[in-house]
Amino acid sequence: MNSLTRFAWALILGSVASAVSAQSPAPKSIPESELDQIAIDVLKEMHNKGAVLYNAGDAGGSLKVYNTTLLSVKPFLKHRPAIQKSIDTGLSEAEKSDTVKLQAYRLHELIERIRADLKPVKTRPPLTGVLKLDGQPLAKATITIAGKGRAFTTVTDAQGKYSYTDELPYGEYTVIVTGPAVPAKFATSETSGLLLEIAPGPENTRDLELKSK
Repeated sequence: MNSLTRFAWALILGSVASAVSAQSPAPKSIPESELDQIAIDVLKEMHNKGAVLYNAGDAGGSLKVYNTTLLSVKPFLKHRPAIQKSIDTGLSEAEKSDTVKLQAYRLHELIERIRADLKPVKTRPPLTGVLKLDGQPLAKATITIAGKGRAFTTVTDAQGKYSYTDELPYGEYTVIVTGPAVPAKFATSETSGLLLEIAPGPENTRDLELKSK
């Protein structure tokens, strides 16, 4: 099912729900995340169609496509009042532009902003793992990872588990470990020999193994 078909079905479902709400239980509503994705898809597809017209010299046609698309998508974003307000403000400001071409360009910018605001924010889980010395969990040890001109520090719990709540930048880090039971060679970046790689992907668990000899 393409984005326009999905959009049409969303329109139909919304109309049906309104029509029958007073007579019978409303049908299952569309999840907000799906409404967001429908809006993103429609805005992208219709933006591209408007861009073709704009680049062909038909700024007026492009303006109509952009304007109609924004007004059509807005009712499905009731769960996004800030974005609805942005649409209203953007349409109003675009109308004040001196030329049709500039109005179309302003709506192009507005659509791009709305699409960006609707996209889900992707966050990685915290970096976690277990620190072990000679195969045994190491409690109350301080772990510092250094790289990209920054350093992040945490302390292991009674089971040797550690966690970094910061979303660490991707890249390679040198690992420094200190504590009463930790061999001295792990206390400096020059001698620890421990490296940790943070790379894209859902997995964010790294166990650290120290050897006393």
